[in-house]
Amino acid sequence: MKKETQKSPKIFVFTTLFLFITLFAGMLSYLSFSRLGSYVFFLIFAEELLCFVSIVVYSLNIKKVLMSPICVCAVVLQIWMLFVSVIRQTSVQGCIQDIVTQSFWILTFLFFAVFLSSRNRANEEFVKKISVAFLVISGVYYIFWLVSGGDIYADGALNTVYYCVLLVPFVFSERKNWAKVLIIATVIVALFVSGKRTAFISVLAALILPLIVSNRDEKKRPIVKIFLVVGLAVAGIVLYRIVDDFFEISLFDRLSTAIEDNGSGRVYIFEEVYNRFKNQPWDTMLFGNGFNAVARDKIVLLIDKWDYSMEYTSAHNDYLEVLYDYGIVGFILYLTFIITLVKRCLNMYLQGNPNFKVVFSAIIILILMSFSSHLILYPTYIAFLMMIFAMAVKREKIY
Repeated sequence: MKKETQKSPKIFVFTTLFLFITLFAGMLSYLSFSRLGSYVFFLIFAEELLCFVSIVVYSLNIKKVLMSPICVCAVVLQIWMLFVSVIRQTSVQGCIQDIVTQSFWILTFLFFAVFLSSRNRANEEFVKKISVAFLVISGVYYIFWLVSGGDIYADGALNTVYYCVLLVPFVFSERKNWAKVLIIATVIVALFVSGKRTAFISVLAALILPLIVSNRDEKKRPIVKIFLVVGLAVAGIVLYRIVDDFFEISLFDRLSTAIEDNGSGRVYIFEEVYNRFKNQPWDTMLFGNGFNAVARDKIVLLIDKWDYSMEYTSAHNDYLEVLYDYGIVGFILYLTFIITLVKRCLNMYLQGNPNFKVVFSAIIILILMSFSSHLILYPTYIAFLMMIFAMAVKREKIY
């Protein structure tokens, strides 16, 4: 008698597919279809409702999941973020928008934590397959959009590379070598044409460091790892030379000017935001100023060097943004969440968890990219990292 094949619940499949459709719509709104931008907020709201309903309907594991250290830290952080935003917001409409925007990452995380913590391995396999497919589709679309004359300096166009970059940890879940090559090639080419320096450094670390570290039950083959790292470097150089012939932008030129331009003005932004923070009343320093307060309080006015437009910008640093927006309390809670993730990742290594390298790679991206980019602030590609971190909840020891 044949053993019945496990299938993912329909509500899980539908909600996951809707998430990827929503994020792809968000990506397209920055590239080819700007009109989609006005609908993305409603798609995000619909996705949050689907996540909430899915969690409630499939509530078998919810109590166990919510008791896990990672989920406790995430929920406490989210409650504090919403609390500060509500008391600092001056309008009902603004309050609703802030709540919807900030709830995206936590609901995505809890949704996948509940479903990926079940014993149904079909859920995890489905997530891995659709993530790899989305990485290739979004990366190839981004590259061809530029080849066909897309304006790389259009508003938000540069950052759309993150839609495929943040899925690169799934390369460590692939068993087929051709799929690994396809993933790495797509991401590297997309990074070269985007010229995103922080993303390039983060991805490089996220690919190389997990290669060096072996799972506890994995055979240690130092020579093989050396060849893999060298091969990755050579392949990257060859791809760069090919890509550089087609595009005017040069990633390595931008890397060489990072000190001269202070990281595209990042150092100036950091100084201005920190100076404003430390000169606030003690209670504001403790509680924060509310969601996206750096831009809302008009701390830094930047002039776009490509079209000379002016706008008040965010901190371009998640640690600094969290500190200013949610105060010292929120900053401590945010660091606690990250530290808890790191501790859990170490436990996964000691347990020989097959998803260790995937989670390890995602943590590297989160920590490094947060120094000069935003992940937790906006309801976009942060969902991909939350999806991966949810894998760390599975088989977690409950204290």
